[in-house]
Amino acid sequence: MTVQPADGLSPAAAFPDPSHDQWQSLVEGVLRKSGKEVTGSAAEEALSTTLEDGLTTRPLYTASDESPDTGSPGFAPFTRGSRPEGNAAGGWDVRQRHALTDPARLNEALLGDLENGVT
Repeated sequence: MTVQPADGLSPAAAFPDPSHDQWQSLVEGVLRKSGKEVTGSAAEEALSTTLEDGLTTRPLYTASDESPDTGSPGFAPFTRGSRPEGNAAGGWDVRQRHALTDPARLNEALLGDLENGVT
């Protein structure tokens, strides 16, 4: 992301914005030097990483990529908390205490909390 400096100068403005195809072409060249023969979207996929939780991170994100609507605090889909003022008056609070010793009961309690909005 390019941010306009406070002094009004924008060095990046002197250069044209590269297209996604131009970027992929440059990636192909770099991968070719490392011995991988891939083209187009396969070049981009070669640089993508799938994390342990199944989320795939791509090598390039641009302003045209859509991000999911996380809503506002206190409103559906409640991904930012169930209250407009936030979940903790003094700052962050992302824990829930469970003192159960039986693993099956603890699992049931944890799943119930998660399904009902505990973060």
